[in-house]
Amino acid sequence: MKRFFLFAMVCLTAVSALFAEVVEVHNVGELVSAVNKNASAYIQLMNDINISSLTQPIDKTFKGTIDGAGHKITGASALYFGPAKTTTIKNVVFENIHNAGNDQSAIYGAGFSTGSITITGCTFDTCDWDAIQITPIQDSSMIITGNTFKHTNTETSQVRYVHIESGSYIDAT
Repeated sequence: MKRFFLFAMVCLTAVSALFAEVVEVHNVGELVSAVNKNASAYIQLMNDINISSLTQPIDKTFKGTIDGAGHKITGASALYFGPAKTTTIKNVVFENIHNAGNDQSAIYGAGFSTGSITITGCTFDTCDWDAIQITPIQDSSMIITGNTFKHTNTETSQVRYVHIESGSYIDAT
């Protein structure tokens, strides 16, 4: 049953991507605009993007796909996703994500109540805090698969690669 559910989620994500609006993103401004204005878009990175100019994380209830196509997101901030129906982040290289407060993850998903977050095919290299932090609640799902975690910059510290925190419900079966 679990394999069927996983297969169904992957198929639904693939079919959704075929019919979603594709938004090509070339820089940090376009990334922020795409996430804020196209809550269910298929966002395709066309270049490496440095997000150091952001004063706070990209923060949005987003229910689409961000496809990095192997491009890098680097800098001093994070992608923060609030309650969402379905969010997919794939094929992004997160590299040298640094933050002054040591309290931001490269990807942070909070309060997924009735939806899912899928993180697949990404590379996380030298993220000061957590590479991925997810705070699920009952009836949500997380799929974290096929990712690479490494720490090549020995001048910084890596706290955790994946941090799952829940105050209410986790079914690990």
